[in-house]
Amino acid sequence: MIDERSTGVGMTGRMRPVRDALRVVGGNKRLLVLPLPAAVGLAGPTAGAIALELAVPSGTWVRAAVGVGNVLVLSVLGAYFSAVLIHAADDALSGRPVRLGSAYRRAARQWRVLLRWGLLGLLVNVALQMFRRALGSLLGELAATLLGELLGALWAVGSYLVLPAMVLDGVGIREATRRSTRALAESGGTVLRARWIFAVPVLLALLPALALTVLAVEAGDWPLTIAVLCAALVLVAGTAMLGATVSGVLRVRLYRATAVAAA
Repeated sequence: MIDERSTGVGMTGRMRPVRDALRVVGGNKRLLVLPLPAAVGLAGPTAGAIALELAVPSGTWVRAAVGVGNVLVLSVLGAYFSAVLIHAADDALSGRPVRLGSAYRRAARQWRVLLRWGLLGLLVNVALQMFRRALGSLLGELAATLLGELLGALWAVGSYLVLPAMVLDGVGIREATRRSTRALAESGGTVLRARWIFAVPVLLALLPALALTVLAVEAGDWPLTIAVLCAALVLVAGTAMLGATVSGVLRVRLYRATAVAAA
């Protein structure tokens, strides 16, 4: 049971979620492994989507059907790997031993929940695509794309804590959405900042990696170029894995904190 002190919510309601999430990951380093299987598992459907774009003509029913199926697979797989991290992070935050195999099994047993969430993600994706196309003829492609991206970002922020509520407390989508909305209202913008805060280190790692790679290519030394490229990939991938892990822990941390505060 997570008490008020473990959630970081004091008498004033102030939270220290980012620092606490970093501390949890530092004490449970096996959590850092979880983003790697997720990346591998999502690579296949992502490659399939790229191949679809290149091989199948646009506007055909085959492309539409395969595209919808691919988005559904990506959505469900993404929900599954997120659920694995949620279970493992909740164990760490609750002081229980972190067993990765157990986290994978618990997430797999919730396949119905994950399928419902994946279907909702598919519907939202299709609705956003239709919205962009409808606005494209009225406002132009650029305005429609920007507005569509804004709506997608609002959906991502608004649904940030929905999956933890479904996975950890077994509530339905409607109740989980209500809890996520309440958390957004009560956290003083912490949820909003948390959704994007870990993109900054990845960007900071990507910029020098690209610069070093370009310099190595310009030097014409291909062994050096390959070595620098490999080092750059390791740097960016490592930073991304750390950011994804801490973000997942923070997601559970914020949900548990707001749940305690509302109790």
